[in-house]
Amino acid sequence: MMESAIGLLTCLLLLLLLGGGVGFLMVNQRINRLQKQIEQIELRLTAGAMFAPESVEETSQFIQPMTPAPPVQPAPTRAADVQANQLSPIPAKPQSLPQAASPIPAPASAPVKAPRKPIPVVDWFLKSHILVQIGLIVLFIGVALLLRYAVDQGWLSLEIRHIGAAVGGVTLGVVGWLLRKKQRSYGLALEGGGLAILYLTTFSAYQFYALLPAPVAFGVFVALGGVGMALALLQNARILAYAALIGAFAAPLLAAGEGGSYIGLFGYYALLVIVALGLAVRKGWQGLGVIGLLFTYSVGIGFTFANDPVRNGDYPGMQGFVALFFGLFAVAALLFALRRGEGRRISDLVIGVLNPLFALLWQMMLVIDFERGAGYSLLVGGALYLGLFGLLLWRKDERLSLHRELSLFWALFLLTLAIPVFVEAQITAAIWAVAGAAWVWIGWRRAVGWLAPWGVITQIGAGLAFAPTLLDALGTILTPTETGTPFLNEFTLGWVMLGAAGIASAYFLTRPAFATTGAARASIWRALAVLSLAWGVAWWFGGGALEATTVPAGFVVSTLVLFLTLSTVVMALIGWRLAFGWLELPLRGLLPLLVVLAVVHRWEIDSPLEGGAWLAWPLALLAHVWMLRRNDGWQPVAVYHAAGVWLVTYLAAAAANGLLGAIDAGETWQVAAVFTMLAAVIAGITAFAHRLPTPFNRHVTAYRVGGVGVVAVLGALLLLLANFMAEGALRGLPYLPLLNPLALAMAALLAATIYWLAVVRNDVDAQWRPLLWGMRWVWWALLILTMSAELARSVHHLLGVSLTWDGLYASAIYQTLLAVLWSVTALGLMVWGSRRGSRSSWIAGAMVLGMTVLKLFVVDLAGVGTVARIVSFIGVGLLILLIAFLAPAPQKKEMGEQRLESSDR
Repeated sequence: MMESAIGLLTCLLLLLLLGGGVGFLMVNQRINRLQKQIEQIELRLTAGAMFAPESVEETSQFIQPMTPAPPVQPAPTRAADVQANQLSPIPAKPQSLPQAASPIPAPASAPVKAPRKPIPVVDWFLKSHILVQIGLIVLFIGVALLLRYAVDQGWLSLEIRHIGAAVGGVTLGVVGWLLRKKQRSYGLALEGGGLAILYLTTFSAYQFYALLPAPVAFGVFVALGGVGMALALLQNARILAYAALIGAFAAPLLAAGEGGSYIGLFGYYALLVIVALGLAVRKGWQGLGVIGLLFTYSVGIGFTFANDPVRNGDYPGMQGFVALFFGLFAVAALLFALRRGEGRRISDLVIGVLNPLFALLWQMMLVIDFERGAGYSLLVGGALYLGLFGLLLWRKDERLSLHRELSLFWALFLLTLAIPVFVEAQITAAIWAVAGAAWVWIGWRRAVGWLAPWGVITQIGAGLAFAPTLLDALGTILTPTETGTPFLNEFTLGWVMLGAAGIASAYFLTRPAFATTGAARASIWRALAVLSLAWGVAWWFGGGALEATTVPAGFVVSTLVLFLTLSTVVMALIGWRLAFGWLELPLRGLLPLLVVLAVVHRWEIDSPLEGGAWLAWPLALLAHVWMLRRNDGWQPVAVYHAAGVWLVTYLAAAAANGLLGAIDAGETWQVAAVFTMLAAVIAGITAFAHRLPTPFNRHVTAYRVGGVGVVAVLGALLLLLANFMAEGALRGLPYLPLLNPLALAMAALLAATIYWLAVVRNDVDAQWRPLLWGMRWVWWALLILTMSAELARSVHHLLGVSLTWDGLYASAIYQTLLAVLWSVTALGLMVWGSRRGSRSSWIAGAMVLGMTVLKLFVVDLAGVGTVARIVSFIGVGLLILLIAFLAPAPQKKEMGEQRLESSDR
């Protein structure tokens, strides 16, 4: 009972499906007739609308205001009749004509609504018959479920089920063919659905139920593909051709069995590819080529991965197929580009890019077991593309211009990849770097923009290839090389090529060919040029610095100085010769590096005659002078003038100290030499800065204020330190107070400093002059301290007083002499101030005198029982009385006189 009910239900469903299909066809025919009638009505209305403006113009001419007519002209009524006869096709109301008192405006002035653009999604939905496709899918599922249920119930055998499905597919295809003229999209959808049912039915009969043997199934698949392609050609249906080609390519995969020959598989694919490419060129269906490429290479790569052609002895044949498919698709891409069509399709470019990529992958898998097989394959591929580039360059066809550039790219890319297979990493990096710079140059000379970024990318790849060597070099810093000569080895070749290539690329990218390509592109090229210059300069100076650390000990800093000096000077000369101002930037950065290296160099060597310093530093200073000449108009150059004074002073002091240390002259002579050099620099530049040659004499203020000012402050600090720490002993010579080298050098430094203060206050702005001249009080304090320290050293060497704080404090003779020294100094200052009318000098003396009195009561009064301290009180008292008599306080002057005195003093 249950089975009968199910059978009845199945019959009803089949009848409903059949009746629904017939009803649908009838309704569809009715809709087609109505659509044709509507289209005819629309055509008539459109024709009337197109004729209306001309009629209106004629009507406007007819109703123009009448003007007196010459007697010889025809009567107006006759002309009106003629015009009326011409307007007969369009009905008009007679009573409306007399109302026109002025010309009717032209129809063009009336606003015309633009046709509304269709919504893309809706337009695609209406044109693609997506409902048909959805209906087919739902129908397939329903029929499959019904048949599955029928089989489970034992109603239908497997053979009948598959035959029924095949008949259903054929029926759909026939119905689609009958509807091809009335409903093209609908008919094509039914034809595709019928073919799909036949494919699935055949695959099910072969794969799942073994109803068909493999050869028969394969033949059915091929036949279905041929039928589909024939239908596509007959109906000019591109999408049907794509589906048929996919089925044809899938046939050997769907009917695959155990065993089989790769020759048959790829021979069949070769035939399909030739047919597909022929149709693509003939019909313009370039998607056939893309489908063929994807299927062919995917199956080929998968087959090579699953089977080992080399071990199976299939390598020659597989290699032939790889070459065959590569050649077919390469030629097809060019033929697609030559085909004249509407607009430019992208299929030829897709094939031009994917073909070498997939072929390269297939080839690499094929030759993986051969030594350097990948390298030889890359060389052959690069040579082929290079030859293709030459051929396309000779042909000079604008339609192939993009493929000409693409072939050049692939030639360079494949040849570049072949290099590391045959040479070491250092050589690979050098070759890649040069190749990258060459590509940027070609892009500049031939106006091929894409070559420039590709050249920069190649140089970055060269840097990555050189990275292991660089890491090894970092591990050998400050270790003398044992395997080669510094700056003449493979490591040198690598960083030299990388640096030179980056700098050259920056130059090419700033040329007019790139700079005049528009604001947006010019900014991109400029950014790329900055990146290239930074990349090249970093490799050049970084590699050179690492190389310099491998020289023998004691020569590292001198080598660095020479390398930096020669590199920056040569770059500046090349930049001047090529009008490439960016290359002068390293020369501007030389001075800060030299200052750092000068400080470090003192730790490496003890004498300027060691480690090549006698050669390196004079050349570096000459380079600095040359930089100042070349950059005189540069705004920050004044800082470089001042910093040059610092460097020269440090080098001179270090050289003098080092030379005396080399001959073991002693600490006193070395310290004295340093103070002498400082005094010479301060006095010399202060006195002769304005006499320097042009352009240096334009920066007198920079030399005196910024340059000498820092040296004077540094000298004051060193003088303060030496007064507390220097003993002043001389080897083999007696100590002479005030006439020993240390005292004379300190006196010279103090004299040069006060001279600098007196001169430089006139070189600064008026607002800074009081502050600068006020520093003389610091100088006075330093003078008193220096004199006191010299007195301490004298009593130490001559009288044996301990040169310590406790020893000097407890020494009565030192305290007495110190009080007398301060009193005499105060006397001199106050007499000078009184006679010259300088209240500042007199006040300074009074302050020294006050210090003396304070010292008497704080220090000397504690030892009142000693004769020396009694003499101190008596001597100081007499000097105070003498000062009061000889040096009365000068009268206070007016403000103007004080300013005049300040400027004079």
